[in-house]
This record gives sequence, structure tokens and C-alpha cells, in this order.
Amino acid sequence: MTFFVILMLINNVLGSDILSKSNTIISEARSFIRLLQSAIIVVSMSVLYYFVWRLGYPDGIFPDYYYNGKYVLTGIYAFLIMLIFSNLDCFRFGELKYLDLALGQVIGLFIVNFITYFQLSLIANGMINPIPLLILYICQIVLSVILLFVYFKFNNHFFSIHNMVLIYGTDNAIGIKLKLDSRKDKYNVQKLISINVGYEKICEEILKYESVILNDIPTQIRNDILKFCYKNNKRV
Repeated sequence: MTFFVILMLINNVLGSDILSKSNTIISEARSFIRLLQSAIIVVSMSVLYYFVWRLGYPDGIFPDYYYNGKYVLTGIYAFLIMLIFSNLDCFRFGELKYLDLALGQVIGLFIVNFITYFQLSLIANGMINPIPLLILYICQIVLSVILLFVYFKFNNHFFSIHNMVLIYGTDNAIGIKLKLDSRKDKYNVQKLISINVGYEKICEEILKYESVILNDIPTQIRNDILKFCYKNNKRV
């Protein structure tokens, strides 16, 4: 918190560039972490599939893959996970609720394994035993629930979304609020306050929130609000 206060004081002298760059770095870090988390899920689910497919069925059912064929099929499985999970919004960690993500991944894994069952049956030239893939599906659900729990704990600790109040000077704030609401992973605007309510009332409301957004506010009252925010360790 002390570090952020120093940044805000410097920003008051040099302009908004420093905090803007800081926010950009945080946004890029969040995107990279989400990409890494997505990759971990895809790889782990694909590895589970590989071992169940290779070890869960007796020899002779599938052709012997002496070269890279087995890795190609595993790659196809990974591609199906990425495709279906993306369409079901299963990679939106830190943005959607835990239950929504878990339910989406359960449905996505079912679709992937359903398709894969018929794919393997075609390769085996006959309907194969579905029990190994059913066991795979159950193991994947357990792993998915665990990974999502770890992701949520991590994201909430390092990228927690602050409760915000938006202070505005014109009616354009309604449009700004709608845009911010479309990015729930970054903004959580809980209240809008017009500068017409007065400086004292604005200060009272600021103390109830962690961060403040200023929109189309005259310079004098804007400076007064900034000084009050810096004094009370509120992010702007």
C-alpha cells in the first residue's frame, strides 16, 4: 500500500503516465497468467487422456504407433479441448464465477470425450469399451475442480478486483459505466455519484470504497478530490 501511495504522489506531479503504465503492466501480467493457467489445464487433461488411451485398453485393439501417430491423436484431443472450452468460456479465469467455470468445463470435457469415444471406435474398427474413458472423465472432473480452486485463490490474492465508485460531472458517465461493466475482470463499479451532491458528500462516499474513477470533472474539484484520495490511500 505504501508503494502505491508513492506512485500516486509522483503521478500528481508528473501526470497520469506512471499509473497508466502500471495498470498496463498489471493487465498484461493478468493476461499472461490466464494464458498459462489455460495451458496447464489443456496439457494436464491431454496427458491424462494419453495414459488412459495407451494403458486402459488391451494390446491389439488399436494399431501400433511406432512413430508420432500417438502424439498426433493426443494433439487432436488437446485441440478439441481448446476449441470447445473457448466456445464455452471455460478459460475466463478471474472473470466468471467459480461455479460457472466448473460447470462449463464439466460439459466441455463430456463433449470432448464423447467425440473421442467414436474417434477411437473408428480407429479400432468396432465399438470399444467406454469404461476407461468414463474413468478418465471422472478423473478430469476432479482435476478440473482442484485446478479451478487453486486458480481462484491465486487470482483473488494477486489480482483482486477493487470496489469502485465513479464520480462524474456529465451524463456521459452512464455510457462509461456500461463499458466498465463489460470488463468485470478489471472493474467493479458499485456506485455513481454526481459532483452536484457537493464535495463533503463525495468525500463521505469515497471512504466507503477502495478505488475511485473520475469522469468529466472540472479541474478545481478534481484536484480537491485527488488530494483527498491520496490522503486516505484511495486508488484513483
